[in-house]
Amino acid sequence: MRLSFYLHGKLKRTKKYILSTFRLFGYNIEKYDVRDSIQFMKNSNKKDLKIIEIGNFDGKNARTILEFLDVEKIYLIDPYYYEKSDNSTTQKEIETNGGDFYFEKARKILKKWENKITWINKNSDNAVSLFKDNYFDYIYIDGNHTYKQVLKDMENYYKKIKIGGVLAGHDICNGIHAQVDNWGVTEAFFKFVNKYNLKPRIHGQDWWIIKEK
Repeated sequence: MRLSFYLHGKLKRTKKYILSTFRLFGYNIEKYDVRDSIQFMKNSNKKDLKIIEIGNFDGKNARTILEFLDVEKIYLIDPYYYEKSDNSTTQKEIETNGGDFYFEKARKILKKWENKITWINKNSDNAVSLFKDNYFDYIYIDGNHTYKQVLKDMENYYKKIKIGGVLAGHDICNGIHAQVDNWGVTEAFFKFVNKYNLKPRIHGQDWWIIKEK
């Protein structure tokens, strides 16, 4: 028993030392949640990507994008204020802690990529006019999750994608979590792809569409 405790303690200290050593030399080995559309983009091996993320929140998904993809420029759109119509967990956290808390948290964890980032502290409706059509390689929608707003984001930002580019988003599901939080992602997605006769791709909680024409 004593030997078991000794080895367990030694292994914990060794693991801590290894983690500290990796961080000392600039390696980030924190476990990442690589969402499925990001993995899809990585597998495409495209370079110098121009990207928009709608709904940056604490910056963790943007960090994954920047770590895993070859990004030339990413525009992070988030007003960082509470939207009463969106009853998601994220919005509840912003209501509790304030938008500035999460904005500063995002800026901190994304600091190493600041030369690639443009922060846009507006809602997606007001930001869309800043971007030209047929320009972006990858746009990720993870902002307001209500049916009306998700559909509007799809309509507004699909035209910003270049041919061969990908419009994607998160939280496509019909489970109890979606019902409690009043998410409209699934309904909006199928409304959009059916309207324009597009090929839907879904894996995990991510959806995406490749712009073919």
